[in-house]
Amino acid sequence: MAHFLRLFSRQGGSLSSPASGVDEAGVFHKIPHIDDTRLAEIFAREVLAFLVGKELLSPEWAERLLSWRHTGFSVHSP
Repeated sequence: MAHFLRLFSRQGGSLSSPASGVDEAGVFHKIPHIDDTRLAEIFAREVLAFLVGKELLSPEWAERLLSWRHTGFSVHSP
């Protein structure tokens, strides 16, 4: 099951950098810094699992994509 947070920032009064979030129940959570490389890997796995679950991609192709050095997924967090 996927979990989603609405992300907010207190950097200079703007909302440009994720630093905290509110879950579906309205509970506030501070979000620790996550390594971009690890976050991209998690994102890729979740997207590919979703596509496999919808039968839009075979499990074999998902594993093949994940084995590539450059999967095509990238993440940049401030």
